[in-house]
Amino acid sequence: GLIDFNGNQVLVPKYHAIESFDDKFFKLLMSASWYVDDLETDARIEFDNEYDACSYEVQNKDKYLISGRYKEIWGLADSNGKILTEKGYSYIDDIGEGMLRVQRNEKWGCLNENGDEAIPCIYDMVGPFSFGRAGVMVGNKWGVMDMSGNLILPCELDFCPLFIQGQCIISRSGKVGVIDVDGNIVIPCEYDKITTRDY
Repeated sequence: GLIDFNGNQVLVPKYHAIESFDDKFFKLLMSASWYVDDLETDARIEFDNEYDACSYEVQNKDKYLISGRYKEIWGLADSNGKILTEKGYSYIDDIGEGMLRVQRNEKWGCLNENGDEAIPCIYDMVGPFSFGRAGVMVGNKWGVMDMSGNLILPCELDFCPLFIQGQCIISRSGKVGVIDVDGNIVIPCEYDKITTRDY
């Protein structure tokens, strides 16, 4: 659970773990299964959710049992302890501009600062936001979306990194070019290499 600096309870003690990030949010480990790995035999023993934790022990100097969590389900609370989402995610990460990248069922989407799922978990990857844009991947192809989840460019690109100064280097069919935040072509994909110093 959580208490504030005055000792007042902010969150009741019912979570497996709580992690703070970005000075605004707390990730809440809502449930987790546990495992123990025997490094000598490579055997893995898995336990269900009835256990709160699983420790490791040294059996002898040549054999170790290493433990950890797997099948983690995370939720989200703000710094006041308000639960922002009741949905469970296997991963939550800050990707800039008030957006949080989340994973569920091996697909990625985004939460906004209110904990609302602004972008559903339908992508194979979501990149960081800059200038209100982020790269999204379907299969092995990238596209560009805005903060509402609207596709600015369909997922037809080989490469789509971060926007810098409102522009982004893209790759299509082995050649690189540059687009702006609206998806307009600034430099056509005709070149073998472009660096950020070139535009």
